[in-house]
Amino acid sequence: MRFYKIIIIMIIQSSLVVAEETLELKEYQIELIIFKHLNIETDEVFDDNFITPAGDFLNFYEPKLQINKKSFDVKVEENFFNKLFTNLKPLNTRNKIINKDNISVNISNPKSWYRKNNNLETLDKLNKKLLRNDNYEVLDSFSWVQNIENKENAVYIHHEVIEKQYGFFLKFYRSRFLHTDLKAYLGLINLSSNDITKSHIKKYESRLLESSNNENTINNIKINLNKANEFMDINSEMSFQDNQKSASGEIKLFINQNKRIFNNEIHYFDHPYLGVVIAVKEI
Repeated sequence: MRFYKIIIIMIIQSSLVVAEETLELKEYQIELIIFKHLNIETDEVFDDNFITPAGDFLNFYEPKLQINKKSFDVKVEENFFNKLFTNLKPLNTRNKIINKDNISVNISNPKSWYRKNNNLETLDKLNKKLLRNDNYEVLDSFSWVQNIENKENAVYIHHEVIEKQYGFFLKFYRSRFLHTDLKAYLGLINLSSNDITKSHIKKYESRLLESSNNENTINNIKINLNKANEFMDINSEMSFQDNQKSASGEIKLFINQNKRIFNNEIHYFDHPYLGVVIAVKEI
């Protein structure tokens, strides 16, 4: 009897591990607006200094884009089949009804995470209102996609813009509910840390492959290429932000707030000198 109890416990534990991995592969659309108050109505003196979180950080990045050089060497030779299909026109399927069963289920793509995008959906109207309002100066507004890990594994993403003199550390995590830990500031800090964005993305790409049921199919496919592919870069290699910044003194104006958040809601973080608005939506 004891043996069967042990087996049941092992099955339950393995199920919890699978559920945890599935949760960590969920993708969330994050939208953010950070702005300054221009009409400041406070005599408050801020004595506390900003404390940089310890540990490694994530960064926004631009992926390396490549194209196969061999694709330019393709020469079409005249043959029977070329002539046979010369006048063949493809069917117009633009207005064809799509069967729901043929629609593929959304699959997480870690390579799409942490790429800044200027398109806003949830915060678009608010952003336009702030831009038109003389009481505020919008420093930045953008969105990106990421996963949300449990509290123990969650890592801050750090973003700093020298020209606009602002930055933030932002971490989302799951405990019983979703939470966010925001440390936004005006000014610049001297940050020297290890950027782990590449390894973070690679870790979840590996996890995604391991959790899929297509491993045997992939291993059984054999692809024979006539020539080895030769790739050339369209843009520069994955450009992760350089964390070496010039400091501009102690940071006195900052938001340091940890709060529970909800999916599909807008969350506001306030300070007499600046404000941050964040929207989180599960994809």
